[in-house]
Amino acid sequence: AQPGTNAYVMVAAVDVGILNLTNYKAPDPEDWFFGQRMLGLEIRDLYGRLIDGSLGTMGKIRTGGDGANMQAQGSPPTEKLVAFFSGPVELDANGKARIDFDIPQFNGTVRVMAVAWTKEAVGHAQTDVIVRDPV
Repeated sequence: AQPGTNAYVMVAAVDVGILNLTNYKAPDPEDWFFGQRMLGLEIRDLYGRLIDGSLGTMGKIRTGGDGANMQAQGSPPTEKLVAFFSGPVELDANGKARIDFDIPQFNGTVRVMAVAWTKEAVGHAQTDVIVRDPV
């Protein structure tokens, strides 16, 4: 950025294992603003809850009673998840900022993803960082 231009960055640091579960792709602002995408439109209705579409009869409202499924899920995870997001941070006159994340006890790979922007430009980067206890 040119001197005197306000620049901002948002940084996320997430356990790669979590990202792999959802096949998450890092944000690409150029693709978002300049790429082709489908019209983001969804239509939903609740008529299927009122009228059975195949028979034209009154539908049955089904509620409650989910407690039995909760027993099969097991205990909740005991480790803290590694998924942090900085929110917008303004860069200094040198185009730098310090962003700290308090990562819990963790051994694995963290993907650090950043999106930076000014009024005239936008960019992004990502890298994987290995986090481990000293041996």
